[in-house]
Amino acid sequence: ENSFLLQSWIIIYCLLFTSYGILSMIQFVSSLLSSMESKSFMQDVLGISDRDLQLCTVEWSDIVEKMSEAQSSGRCRIAIFPGATTGASVGSSFRRQTNSTNNPSNTHVPSQNNQGQDSAEGGPTSYLVVTQRIMRRENFLIAFFNRGMLDLTFPSLPSWLWPFSILVNKPRHEKMVFYSKSIEWSIYFCVLNYMFNHSRKIRPAFYGDPSSLRRRFVLCGVAHAVFMPFLLFFVTLHFFMLNVYDWQSTKEYLGPREWSAVAKWTFREFNELPHLFERRMEPSYKTAATYLDMFGKPSPLTVATGRLLVFISGSLGTLLLAFAAMNDAILLHVKIGQWNLLWYAGVLGACFSAGKGMLSKATSPHFGHARRNLIEDMDAALEKIATHTHYLPDAWRKRGWDEKTKKAFSSMFQFKANHFAMEIASIIVAPFILCFSLPWCAEDLCRFVRNSKVEVPTVGD
Repeated sequence: ENSFLLQSWIIIYCLLFTSYGILSMIQFVSSLLSSMESKSFMQDVLGISDRDLQLCTVEWSDIVEKMSEAQSSGRCRIAIFPGATTGASVGSSFRRQTNSTNNPSNTHVPSQNNQGQDSAEGGPTSYLVVTQRIMRRENFLIAFFNRGMLDLTFPSLPSWLWPFSILVNKPRHEKMVFYSKSIEWSIYFCVLNYMFNHSRKIRPAFYGDPSSLRRRFVLCGVAHAVFMPFLLFFVTLHFFMLNVYDWQSTKEYLGPREWSAVAKWTFREFNELPHLFERRMEPSYKTAATYLDMFGKPSPLTVATGRLLVFISGSLGTLLLAFAAMNDAILLHVKIGQWNLLWYAGVLGACFSAGKGMLSKATSPHFGHARRNLIEDMDAALEKIATHTHYLPDAWRKRGWDEKTKKAFSSMFQFKANHFAMEIASIIVAPFILCFSLPWCAEDLCRFVRNSKVEVPTVGD
């Protein structure tokens, strides 16, 4: 019986991996065809070569401007869906004007009045309109995070589950937020992908039926519970295969510090394209790491211990290296106790690394013997970070030295290993969040979408 269950699980996992591989291959082919089409459009219509894109000599605004000029001259045309007379259902696919051998009726050249309208602020190829089309769904997700409308915490437990209820049942702002790629995919599936119809307008059935949204959340929660072993295995395998080379080359097993996914959605601004957001956030990483290093002032005992370990292990290690330079057989055949000198060389290397870890780095504000008041530096570093993230809560102002501020900040800016651990934990608790926490948000989400949606001409909702 046990062998039958094991074989069944193996078959199921093989089928899942095969299905995932086929789906990934289909997505790869689709993205490859789209990339080839985009490359052809860039080169033939806009006159932008691969070299220009690689050297970043062309900005996104230049691409939109060239596209607008091509639209006005008739070299390309945005496909207008039927029933778009109100300007609410405009497609986003581009058509290149065909040559004289093709049917002229398939290529619509705008009139003189339409050309002036297209180049205006509300035209179908203006910078704002193109950005609104790309960010149509993401703008709603940014609003959900800004208003705190997504309950991504573990649901409260009944009192009879003591003592677990005491640990879990806290105010929402004190609970830990769980967010993973699978939860984000579920939000897209349940909310963002479902809310728009083929005409790029929000379905009245979406914001008029919160119970349907609750059912979709529960359905995704059940799917997470069924495929949880597969997700855990796949995420773990993918993480280790992705980072094993970095571990071997940099020896930083915790990885670099990175902003969490929740922090990125919190920092993101409306109509901010991904490449512009990454460009804005790039300088913040170094400043954020410097701010957290200010809290790493080691105690005098730690410094003394670290210096002692470095001195002793470094001295003895140098002596062993001298022996190895004279005759490498000494490390293998000379023994002290039960182990040879090569074993002691490894132990000394570990002690040296541990001692160096106890001391401040050369870039740390605690390096050397000079001492200064770091409160002003902490506040200045926090304000400098805010110039990049555009995020500085009132509770953080002039309180960069506070442990509460540091705790809240460090939860948003953690090592890659911490993000992986949080990803695993989020996959485990995702069924509870999707089945119990997020359904309570369905009515508020539908009400917000109904009250905040705006119909923009040539864009849609």
